[in-house]
Amino acid sequence: MLTKFWADTRGLAWAPSGNEIWFGGANASWDNLRAVDLAKHERLLLELPSLIGLKDIAPDGRVLIDARNHRLPVVGRTAGMERERDLSWLDVTVLGDISRDGKQILLAEEDAPMVTDPFWVGTRALDGSEVVRLGSGRAVFGGWKVGDGVYPGASAKIWVIPLSVGEPTTVAAPGIERLFGNNVGFFPDGKRIWLNGSQAAHAPRAYAVDISGGTPAPITPEGVLVDGISDDGQNAIGNDAEDFVAQFPLGGGPARRVPGVAAKEKFVQWGADGRSIYVRDFKLPTTIYQVNLTSGQRAPVLKLIPADPAGVTTIFNVAMTRGGKSYAYGFARSLSQLLVVKGLR
Repeated sequence: MLTKFWADTRGLAWAPSGNEIWFGGANASWDNLRAVDLAKHERLLLELPSLIGLKDIAPDGRVLIDARNHRLPVVGRTAGMERERDLSWLDVTVLGDISRDGKQILLAEEDAPMVTDPFWVGTRALDGSEVVRLGSGRAVFGGWKVGDGVYPGASAKIWVIPLSVGEPTTVAAPGIERLFGNNVGFFPDGKRIWLNGSQAAHAPRAYAVDISGGTPAPITPEGVLVDGISDDGQNAIGNDAEDFVAQFPLGGGPARRVPGVAAKEKFVQWGADGRSIYVRDFKLPTTIYQVNLTSGQRAPVLKLIPADPAGVTTIFNVAMTRGGKSYAYGFARSLSQLLVVKGLR
């Protein structure tokens, strides 16, 4: 063992001298190119504001590296806009939700300068105005913001923060040791929260908990996470054990698969007519379909791909209003340059 543990390493090669190994190493801030000899003496060779992958070293000392810039942008569009607008905050923006009127989004930022306070949460209007920071965590709309925190040896905690006037409220979730997926959401009555979490020695599932406090009550079988609650508060929706979108009656009874939805497609939003839902696939471009809950009849309504698709590898979170007139989505963009570096010693 020649070095400390690195979060990630990207390539390694013997130096021309044969006395050192050069390697790309990642820490909490930036990647860098480093050298270590067999006596464990380590030194910095090159530091860049990008990911560095060491490909090879020539006998004359020239170094071949892959300098990669990885970003998670968010774009969105509402009625009246001719094109999608960039709504990103910094470099690693995570979309949380979109308001019912389609005028603003909730987002979180997990960029490197924020490692001491990960996931800043804020709101941003779709007109591109400045972000209004609310706090830390991940977020969903409901008139309030919901954040989550999980600490070693402690139960999950949820913060409810009014978007206008009022004090934040902490909602305890006793027994929930870890949160999963999109984490949390509001019931239509605004008095309860659903969350995807796990208890000790149990598989993840969805729970309901009163904002005023209380013991979380399971609302889905183990292994099933929730993506939303119907407007009447009677059904949860998510992917079942075989990865098909299904409704889970909260009053008890068997799950009901939504006809016309393929395996691995995912719920996005309820339809404005109350009789349909929107689902998405995971292709590029990503297609949004509107599916009738009874007949299974489906129709494509939207294709998601940034105007500049260069380096786009994945469409992440998708949020849209019930009528589909306003939407936002996050995606991963990875661009790289192959560089020859001279003069490293």
